[in-house]
Parts: sequence; C-alpha cells; structure tokens
Amino acid sequence: MSPIFPAAKVGGALMKTLAKPVSSRIQSLARTDDFWRGKTVALGQALNILSRRITRVAENNKTRRAIPPLKEAAALDWGATFIGESFVFGVTTLIIISEYQRAAKKDREQDMLKRLQREDKE
Repeated sequence: MSPIFPAAKVGGALMKTLAKPVSSRIQSLARTDDFWRGKTVALGQALNILSRRITRVAENNKTRRAIPPLKEAAALDWGATFIGESFVFGVTTLIIISEYQRAAKKDREQDMLKRLQREDKE
C-alpha cells in the first residue's frame, strides 16, 4: 500500500468535514445578501413548483390548477437549503470521482507493470 493512499483518504474526509461549515456560510449568504436573496427566493419558488408537479405526476393527478407561490420566508429557506446541500453534494461527488480516477490510474500502472514483466520473461 502506498503512502499516498491514507493521505488521499484523510484529505477526502477533511474536505467533506470542511464542506459543511462552508455550506452553512453559503446558506447564510444566500439568506442575507441583497443580491443573492432574490435569486434564492426565486429558486425556492421554482423548487416548490417542480416538487408539486412531480407529486401530481406520481399520483396520476390530471388537474391543472395553478400552484400557489410559497411565502417569501419559506421559499428563501427552501432555496438556501437546496444551495447548501448542493454544495456538499458537489464536494462529495468530486471526492468520489477523484478517488475513482486515482484507483483507475493505479490499476493501469499495475497492468503496465505486469505486461512489462511478462515481456521481460519472454
């Protein structure tokens, strides 16, 4: 086992741990900053509409009633939570992809080494 393996695992765990407070900070910024607040409310409203439409389809409900908008505070909360959770999901996804690529590179190197050893024997 190479010394990079534990370092990569510890580094990945550290990044996941650090992503959570950063996510909280992003959520706070989305709720309080004037520029991001409006966009966060709009995102929360869009998520509400999407969620209601998916629920209607899942329940095979054919009614086409208008979906009432959420109150601003609820839309803001939903949008900010979605942004924060998306950040954590993105960091986790990047960690998984990097671990997969590292493992694939290691496998390729081992295959190449085995091939070279076979060629040397011949």
